[in-house]
Amino acid sequence: MALRRAGLLTLLAVAGANDIDLVWEKTTSRKFQATISIDPALKIGDQLALTTYAIPNDGRLRPVLLCFYTRSCGGLLESLDAAGHHDWFTANINGKVAARFLKWLKQPEIFRALHIDTERIAMIGYSMGGIQAGAAAKIEPVRGMIYLNSGNHNFFGAVRPYADYLIITGLEQKTGWVDGNAKLKTQIEAAGAYVQKLDLPGVNHVNWRKEKTLIFNTITNFLVERVQQKGQRANTTMMTTTSTTTALTRACLKACEGRFLTCCENRRNDGMDAVQSYSACERRVRDGSDWWRNVAECEPQCHFTDAMKAWPASICSATCESKFLKCCANRRQDGMEGEQAFSECERRLRHGGLWWRNEAQCEPQCDFTNLMESQMRWSRP
Repeated sequence: MALRRAGLLTLLAVAGANDIDLVWEKTTSRKFQATISIDPALKIGDQLALTTYAIPNDGRLRPVLLCFYTRSCGGLLESLDAAGHHDWFTANINGKVAARFLKWLKQPEIFRALHIDTERIAMIGYSMGGIQAGAAAKIEPVRGMIYLNSGNHNFFGAVRPYADYLIITGLEQKTGWVDGNAKLKTQIEAAGAYVQKLDLPGVNHVNWRKEKTLIFNTITNFLVERVQQKGQRANTTMMTTTSTTTALTRACLKACEGRFLTCCENRRNDGMDAVQSYSACERRVRDGSDWWRNVAECEPQCHFTDAMKAWPASICSATCESKFLKCCANRRQDGMEGEQAFSECERRLRHGGLWWRNEAQCEPQCDFTNLMESQMRWSRP
């Protein structure tokens, strides 16, 4: 179901993949754009405009940078192109529908038709755009998340695999942004995810372009190293829309499963908590080093088996962690010291009352995360 208008291809995205045949229009001497009308019933916006310097004509799936409430994506696309990375797409998205849009984009008939590699999706958001995109990244995993003078209140509830994070913070902003982003970085690190932080002295919430060169260089390097290269599929090309993309559906082999579980146990023995252990070993698989491919027979993009996804079955959930931390904070406000507050909340959790199980999703014997354990060592400033 396709209609041509002014040299562009307009189509209903709800249509089958076989209906999608992108037509690109030159917008500058080298830049191209294809605009796609989206079925209003999906409630993810009216149109999607993909922009690139290299029209996809070789069947390869390509990385994409989704932009939320920032006009910087045109400049970032130019920066990537100048660095020799011509394959990127960019698109501007309404932040209010970010999670729903990602779920739609990851449908096989959609991402293959649009030539987008769902393992190499990056998002950048300025101010409220970063808040909305970051919230979406916690429930619909992407490869990279960039906060530009933005951030989220916490990292609690984020699902694996975690994104890699870049937090750009002007230090002349209100303390809520500055202190909040420092806290967010600590929580991301504690979860075992990758995070990079760029602090900008003399930059407030709106004048970040005074450091545009530094910011664009930092973002470009992050996109290339943490998204484009880390998410690269080895020897994978996009099949036609009428065939099956076997590389996208292959389960990890038993040898890979065994190596992964051993890795997780070893990291636990090294002192990591369960979340950090899982994330560290998952990153080894996803990075696709020769050692993992040759010895463990792990293809970087293979689907984790049930045993791999379930390790360890006893880890306290992110919701449980959040509820436990709040319990400790409330007990300290009541006048308890750190160890006393920890013991009281641990007793409530271990008792396994219906309130904790149903509301906080805490199984009585779940393994505490490092953040939960750290509450025992809390002391008043």
